[in-house]
Amino acid sequence: MALKSLMVPVRSAALKSIGYDRGTLWVEFHKSGLYEYQDVPATVYRDFRFDGSKGSFFDRHIRGRYKARKIH
Repeated sequence: MALKSLMVPVRSAALKSIGYDRGTLWVEFHKSGLYEYQDVPATVYRDFRFDGSKGSFFDRHIRGRYKARKIH
């Protein structure tokens, strides 16, 4: 499945879109590009997707907790 089809636009000052498939989370930032996070539980993605403050959720529950790499 193409990554583009997995991405969901989000309302956030920092984040543009997020996507998830089988433990891999993708987060696209407005300014710094697209990052991939590995071994992210589906429950974390679900909570992230439906949280009212995507940037705050990302800082509290994702940043620094999962192996990340910049895609572009």
